[in-house]
Amino acid sequence: MQGLALVTVLLLLVLLLVELGRRSSVPYPTWMVLAGLGIALLPGMPRLDLEPDFVFLVFLPPILYSGAWRTSWSEFRRNLAPITYLAIGLVLATTVAVAAIAVALVPGMSWPVAFVLGAIVSPSDTAAALAVCQRLRVPRRIVTILEGEGLVNDATGLIVMRIALVAVATGGFSLASAASSFLLAGAGGVVLGYLAGSGIARVHARIRDPQISTALSLVAPYAVYLVAMQAQVSAVIAVVAAGLVVSRRSTQVFDPATRLTAIPVWNTLVMLLDGLGFVLLGLQVPHHCADCTNLSWPQLLGLCAVVSLAVVLVRLATVFPLNAILRLLPVRWRGAPLADWRAVTMIGWTGMRGIVSLAGALAVPVLTDDGGAFPQRDLLIVLVFAVILTTIVLQSLSLPWLIRRLGLETGDEEWAQERDARAAMTSAASARLAALRGAAHHPAALLEHLAEALAARQALEAAVDCNECVQRGDTRLAAEREVERELLAAERQALHEARLRGVVSEPVFRRLERRLDLAAERLAALD
Repeated sequence: MQGLALVTVLLLLVLLLVELGRRSSVPYPTWMVLAGLGIALLPGMPRLDLEPDFVFLVFLPPILYSGAWRTSWSEFRRNLAPITYLAIGLVLATTVAVAAIAVALVPGMSWPVAFVLGAIVSPSDTAAALAVCQRLRVPRRIVTILEGEGLVNDATGLIVMRIALVAVATGGFSLASAASSFLLAGAGGVVLGYLAGSGIARVHARIRDPQISTALSLVAPYAVYLVAMQAQVSAVIAVVAAGLVVSRRSTQVFDPATRLTAIPVWNTLVMLLDGLGFVLLGLQVPHHCADCTNLSWPQLLGLCAVVSLAVVLVRLATVFPLNAILRLLPVRWRGAPLADWRAVTMIGWTGMRGIVSLAGALAVPVLTDDGGAFPQRDLLIVLVFAVILTTIVLQSLSLPWLIRRLGLETGDEEWAQERDARAAMTSAASARLAALRGAAHHPAALLEHLAEALAARQALEAAVDCNECVQRGDTRLAAEREVERELLAAERQALHEARLRGVVSEPVFRRLERRLDLAAERLAALD
């Protein structure tokens, strides 16, 4: 009961910190890390040890699946070259650099253990960076590259970590064997994920109950992850590939009711898991610091600072030659080069570490295969937390300033896309309405009313179709939404009074309330 009470309190804390993050300019992962560390320093806090396999299984599948859902496959494919460079080349470079530093500075650290450390801290987590980018509206291509990197680099880092763990257990390392294991695990994960995603999409297409379809979407990533583990391929890549397949087919396999039900559920789940993971890691750090008895506090802090600085500098040094390296590739593979040094600088500064690194740290086994204690496990966890804390606090807090300083903030790009898409949608609706008029299957008065509504929508959109309106906040549409909210409030009050008088039954009240909620959600989506 004590553990359950602690988890309940932590979940409540996560919710408060998320709200605090939304009310401030600080991304909520920053608050999570600081809160976890602060709670752990309180006197009398119990030590909470988690099973390594439990951490991977509970936290990773839904977070990876959700990230794949939000990624556009067409944009991912167009930017495959820079994404591959960052997600594989940068991860390997960071792993080697951190391993070399650890071997040089930590007494008695072996190369396999050092590579475990390097692999854990090598993949970046783009959650905090993307939150800032969306708020400041940076160019879409930068966001796409960061999203794609965040999906693939997790798999690269965890595959390298698995290879290094095998080397720790066996005491030996073969480059040829490691390379073949890396390629087989990755390719096997892609194949399994594609097949699983195709099967999941077919099942979703036959389900019309939103609750059942939502439940299936929650179970699916765990099922794919477990099957991939049994097949000994990359479970991370399998989950990501399955999520990309289902996302690409979502328009065909999900009806509107399912999307309205599933998306809020998924957003809530990922928020809780992400926040709980950060807080749990922070809770464990003081205990692991106390167990690092072979290092003094100055030595431990100095080592944390050096490893954290190395992670930041390696990313910057690796990212800046990106355009030059892309030019060496065939034209059909390289894609368009990044705009200029400003975009490269921003990508180089978005190397925050997060949920995958903390899951990797907590998943390091307590014992090796021969029953002995895993070498320097406590030090690994402390160093990983130091990298997460340094990068999240330093880079996430300075990123808004950097974006504005580089002049990357823009509001025109997505507005133009939305304007063109709205015009195409309205034209398609007008054409369909004209066809229905010719068929004469519907009352003429109804068709005339809908035609007037479409004409009014086109006129309103044309009235705000200018860059000046975008810059000043689209005031005419905002005024319309304000009036609509007033009307919805009046309808909601009338419905509430009818319920109090017993004029409508509870099922009727809930159906009508849902209609009002959907209308309110539509207005909120336009803000």
